[in-house]
Amino acid sequence: MSVLLTGSTGFIATHILDQLLKKGLPVVATYRSESKVDFLKKRFEGQDVKFVVLSDIESEAEVKDIFDKHPEITKVIHTASPFHFNFTNPLTEVLQPAVNGTKAVLGAIPDRVTHVVVTSSVAAVVDIKYIDDYNEIITEDSWNGISWEDAETKGGSYTYRGSKTFAEKAAWDLHKKAKWNLVTILPPLVFGPVYGQTDTLNTSNEQLVDALKKGSNFRYAGTFVDVRDTAAAHVAAIDADESARWLTIGGYYTRQEILDITNKEFPEFNADKGTPGDYSGLKRAFRYDNSKTNKVFPRKYITLKQTVEDTFKGIDPKYINKL
Repeated sequence: MSVLLTGSTGFIATHILDQLLKKGLPVVATYRSESKVDFLKKRFEGQDVKFVVLSDIESEAEVKDIFDKHPEITKVIHTASPFHFNFTNPLTEVLQPAVNGTKAVLGAIPDRVTHVVVTSSVAAVVDIKYIDDYNEIITEDSWNGISWEDAETKGGSYTYRGSKTFAEKAAWDLHKKAKWNLVTILPPLVFGPVYGQTDTLNTSNEQLVDALKKGSNFRYAGTFVDVRDTAAAHVAAIDADESARWLTIGGYYTRQEILDITNKEFPEFNADKGTPGDYSGLKRAFRYDNSKTNKVFPRKYITLKQTVEDTFKGIDPKYINKL
């Protein structure tokens, strides 16, 4: 038995890889860029992981070739998907890679595979029409009703939300005709320490750093989860008894709480002070009921305080110096 992990150099995927290997599970890990995988090859040298290049995530033939060359693969964790806002063409840079990549990976899966896990997002459950309705209760059964047209033409968060929504729907459509078990992981904002490469900053941690700045546009309140908890959910899901959507909410945050933690633990950052102790922004955070997830994935999630501290302890000072 071996686990295929796509997008192994990604923020969440590096933690998944670490946890899989610590459990003694052999891994076949895909990557696209040699420069980004070097640190993983060095970090996990001598361990039971095979790094294989996947140059085109949208090529089902290329994915099928990986399965053919590695008959030991019986479980799949698909994380590879764009998550950034530095794009000029929403269709070719975000939407198509996300949706077609999911179709290619899952479409190439042979009969011997028993479990598939796909990284989705709360972006696929929060309906865009309720974006300012903070009384709406979001559950594992909720879906974002965004249209393809809006995702392609409005850009920004619309494109990202659309990419996660349509990619996950593609996964469930393929699952209808398959024998394998499917679990989709739906995390909110994922913060936490960057594994290995401290000289890079992923999109969600960029937002965490941005929250420290005076005049920041960082969302006043919302939900988060630590990257280590997110990785643990993926690892647990490869043994799930039933197909399901797992809504992995670590807790709530306010920008003010992030500022208070940072100013106490890292005064040298000279972060914005805001209004210390005022967490009234929570009134404008979406409400979630993820009781179904908690039954199959019971976990004591890492606190916001621990997440913020661990993130900033390992971050490259050059990002903080920009404040």
